[in-house]
Amino acid sequence: MRHCPICNEPVATPVAETPRAELVKRWRRTFNVDIDSELVGLDPVTEWRCPRCGLGFYPPEGAGSERLYEQLCRFPWYYIPSKWEHAMAMADLRPGDRVLEVGCGVGAFVARLRTAGWDASGLELNSAAVAQARSAGLPVTNELIETVAAQEPGAFDMVCSFEVLEHVAEPFDFIAQQVRALRPGGRLVIGVPNQDSYIRHEDNLLNMPPHHVSRWSPQSLRHLTDVFPLRLIRLANEPLQRYHVRGYTRVLLQPLRQLALPGRAAAWALGGAAALALTGTGLHRRLTGQTIYACLERTDAAA
Repeated sequence: MRHCPICNEPVATPVAETPRAELVKRWRRTFNVDIDSELVGLDPVTEWRCPRCGLGFYPPEGAGSERLYEQLCRFPWYYIPSKWEHAMAMADLRPGDRVLEVGCGVGAFVARLRTAGWDASGLELNSAAVAQARSAGLPVTNELIETVAAQEPGAFDMVCSFEVLEHVAEPFDFIAQQVRALRPGGRLVIGVPNQDSYIRHEDNLLNMPPHHVSRWSPQSLRHLTDVFPLRLIRLANEPLQRYHVRGYTRVLLQPLRQLALPGRAAAWALGGAAALALTGTGLHRRLTGQTIYACLERTDAAA
């Protein structure tokens, strides 16, 4: 028996179980990353889903260590400097807003905001990323949101995190501290992979521990207003991005990929043709992409 980390609903039946040894082997083969020191005490690695809010989650012990992220940040694709949800957040900013980005990586969005004239700073727990951000002159520190919220409660007009919440071992506490850092009427902005999109059909190591330990959907994000003093301002789906089109077509053609060699060859050829057609015509922008964006407003008075 597990309890949902957001609404505390009891969850009796697991959704899926994966042997730890299988994950260790696949990480080595796929990324040449050693996760043998991760997931200690978890075997099998079990996924649960809350029947009340729809959140998918793994045990908090599945969250990755700093060492894992040090290995991943060596890949040039890991920190995308410009994301769709960055533009969404900027549209939800107001003149003079003070902004805190939690889990800011090397500080690309912090830099973009500061260039545009906003007072923006960032928090990041990956020491290598912090060093890179600070070498660029950005106000990025290796601190927990709990520390900043305790020192400056109600100090920020917007607190945002992009592709971070799904990595956090204790999402309730993480969100609660972000809300605490907001002024009354301030805005909490969240960008997370959308488990209701095509990614739910992917066999993606990065969407499992020790990388992701929760899986979010429009339902689970809307439910935050029942748990925290928040009002939903906007919920939006990312249009399918060009760099995700090939993943999208792989999902569509999975039945062929599971056949014998001729079927796999046909899937590869059709996938390439479909990807070219979608991007060439611009139709990919009409499809639902990987990320969901939520903007919520703090409704109570500051403590």
